[in-house]
Amino acid sequence: MPRLPATNRNKLKTERLSVVTTQTIKAKIEKIAFMQQKTINELMNDILKAYIKKHGADLQKYKDTFGAEDENNEEEPAPKN
Repeated sequence: MPRLPATNRNKLKTERLSVVTTQTIKAKIEKIAFMQQKTINELMNDILKAYIKKHGADLQKYKDTFGAEDENNEEEPAPKN
């Protein structure tokens, strides 16, 4: 019996984010990503996640002020075994 295709339940929806920066910063980010064996996208996601974690109090203040739920409160998908 053939296996059914895997569902996308472990995939997060993604969005594009354009960032304008200097040539120097871009060059340094490329070098750091290369040395960490990551794509620039992976490195930037790591940086942004750390920033969000560090500033969680601001997100809570936003929620308290505007009563808005965090509509993208998605967790990372579980690693595939």
